[in-house]
Amino acid sequence: MSGRLSDVTGPGGTGPEGWRVRAAQTRKRQTRERLLAAADRLFRQQGYRATSVEEIAEQAGVGLGSLYNHFKGKAMLAATLWLPMAEELAAQVDASLAAEPLDVRAALRAHLAALATAMVEQRPLTVALADALFEQSLGLPQPTAPETWARSLVPLPALLARLLEAGTARGELRLTVPADELAAFLVSAALLDVVRRPTRTAAELTALLEQLVLGPPGAA
Repeated sequence: MSGRLSDVTGPGGTGPEGWRVRAAQTRKRQTRERLLAAADRLFRQQGYRATSVEEIAEQAGVGLGSLYNHFKGKAMLAATLWLPMAEELAAQVDASLAAEPLDVRAALRAHLAALATAMVEQRPLTVALADALFEQSLGLPQPTAPETWARSLVPLPALLARLLEAGTARGELRLTVPADELAAFLVSAALLDVVRRPTRTAAELTALLEQLVLGPPGAA
């Protein structure tokens, strides 16, 4: 034991200050969790467009100012709710690219199937994300950060682009457009398909994406 006063009174100590800091951190985490749970529930029940930030704050039991302290708007909530799926997809891409021997076409098929499954199984959140992206693209007033929030929080096109670039570099794919542009188009098309065709299955969406990326079944 060092005997320093900070050991018992500092933010990480066991004294009153440390307890206050940890209590504040706990409250902050709980508030964030309540806001996400409320947004998730409302997006599933009535959709993104019909849900207001005031409703989310009310259902979470916090003030509107508290909501904005945690999220820069409704769009950020939609993106954050999709983040766990994006993280799983990122882990899959990392594992595929690290595999020996690397089969990029097989990795692409696995990634497209996982992407389609996530989008379809979490359809309400996928529609919420698509609506949020649409609002951003129109430049509608949104209290969000000016940077491309969707790219940083939900990096779906970047993940697909990594596989496309790997396939091009290894000669397994021949692209006539930049990989990042093709990836952005494919993810946007998948999002739009989930919105417009609520009965589309994950297997059907996977088949469409594979056809666009790899050509018809059996194509080299």
